[in-house]
Formats: sequence, structure tokens, C-alpha cells
Amino acid sequence: MHPRTIKDALRERIARLSGKVSASAIADDTPIIERRIITSLQVMDLILELENLKGSPIDVEGLKPGAFKDVASIYAAFWGARAGIGPGGAEPGRTGGNGNA
Repeated sequence: MHPRTIKDALRERIARLSGKVSASAIADDTPIIERRIITSLQVMDLILELENLKGSPIDVEGLKPGAFKDVASIYAAFWGARAGIGPGGAEPGRTGGNGNA
């Protein structure tokens, strides 16, 4: 799956869990817990969503601090830092924290 497709799917799942924002309002670098888009309790639901999206279980023992900071961090933690992620973890064209390019 292409990085942009995965990140768009992550945004959709985060927005659905939140019920407070639309997926288009979530940029790669939007701090989803710090801005209370999702709560720390909803991270467990997000892990289940990630397992469904990945098609494999998540090793919660191996999670590192900051893995759920934003879409870019989630992508890097679970799909690996690959092409399409620029400096600061944001995909080119998805910066600024407001979903605008």
C-alpha cells in the first residue's frame, strides 16, 4: 500500500474514533493526543484499528514513547520510515497542522 493511502486511512480512523474533527483537518504533524483529538484511552481502540489496517497484530511491548504523537509518527512506528516522509516526519504537501498544503 502506498504511504499516502495508509496515512489517509489513518486520518479516517482517527477522525472516526474522535468524532470531533474531520479527516481533512488532521495533517501528518497534527498532535492528536496533545490536541485531544483522541484521548489516551482511545489509543487502545486505535491499536485495534491499526491491526485491522496492517493485517497483523501490534506488539504493544515494543511500542516506544511518541508512537501515537501524530499520523507521521504512527506511520513511521508501524510501517517504517519510507519514501514520502520529509523532514520532521511530515509528508510533502501535508504540513502545517491544519491539513492545508
